[in-house]
Amino acid sequence: MNKNYILKEIKKANKLSILIFNFLNKLNIKSLNKTIYRLTEINEILTNLEIYLEGVDSNE
Repeated sequence: MNKNYILKEIKKANKLSILIFNFLNKLNIKSLNKTIYRLTEINEILTNLEIYLEGVDSNE
């Protein structure tokens, strides 16, 4: 697969996870706290992957 395509899809997934996080956070339902926490972990992983792939592109 093309790295640019993968990077584009990661950015879309990251934006979507942020939107979901913000929506669930506004609901302020205690039972969703674990889900909200997991979304922050997903966001961190996607952000690190995005940074890594951008670094790989610039090193080529």
